[in-house]
Amino acid sequence: MENNFYIASCVFTEEYPELSKKIQGYIAEKNLPIIRCCVANYKVEEFEDRMPENYREDWKKILHYKKFPTGSTMISLCHNCAAIFEERHPEIFL
Repeated sequence: MENNFYIASCVFTEEYPELSKKIQGYIAEKNLPIIRCCVANYKVEEFEDRMPENYREDWKKILHYKKFPTGSTMISLCHNCAAIFEERHPEIFL
């Protein structure tokens, strides 16, 4: 599982912070790395500021982005993240 990654998704987490937090807890139990976003440096501070106040500090602690090694698998509930990865990173499995 070392080349599997979960993207929490800025958009999904902003819309459903409690659900996203629960999913992240489950993913963490499975020892999968969690990153916040599917695009490097995409509106980092804007999405940090838009997160609910009671979740903002936890969100900031999650690595924003990580370059995926070829042959990695990206896991995400967000259709936007999946579409971006499919277009920009065909070497990554969805």
